[in-house]
Amino acid sequence: MKQFLLIIFITLYTGFSASAQFAENNSLYLGFGPTVGNYSGLDLNFNYALQRKWSAQIGIKSGIRGAKNKPDDFSGGILGILSRGFTNPKDEITSYQFLVGKMILLEGEEGRFRLNLLTGPSINKFRNAVNFQRSTENGVIFGTYTFEMEKDSGIGWMLKPTFEIPLGKVIGFGVSPYANFNSKRMAYGLDLQVLIGILQPSRQSKSRY
Repeated sequence: MKQFLLIIFITLYTGFSASAQFAENNSLYLGFGPTVGNYSGLDLNFNYALQRKWSAQIGIKSGIRGAKNKPDDFSGGILGILSRGFTNPKDEITSYQFLVGKMILLEGEEGRFRLNLLTGPSINKFRNAVNFQRSTENGVIFGTYTFEMEKDSGIGWMLKPTFEIPLGKVIGFGVSPYANFNSKRMAYGLDLQVLIGILQPSRQSKSRY
């Protein structure tokens, strides 16, 4: 959490202390919020846009889901109940995304709404619950099975069209359906984001695109 707040502070400081010449032609902003889908978690990204025409994004997305390999008769025991399922087996994914895109203004020259068509490679880290073995001791307390967490990684490709709604120069909202194709496990879902920074360049482009 401290690292997350530090990133927000640095981004805000960079945005509001940027030179007037930079702000005339460029956008620089942070996006963060929950992600839901076959994995659920958080998404954090840093965005750059040139004259609301071309865009780039560097981000990290982290999510979890119930373990796919979990036996049908699995029980987390009393510990699982007390921890509200926190100790139960889960599959985890962390994706680092490096995206580029094209911005399309959806409402005239002012571009009060815009579509940011992002795509690019992703580096994915996985932790999956595997090797379930029926427990012979303390099953009522600690659960009916023991398991191990297996680490894996893979390269993927992400599609992430983002509908952005700037509420002003420095704050807005975004909605992003996404699909992360990779050789291990496909991840897909929806990101709901708050956008903070320089969202609109001071000098408005006369071109729709």
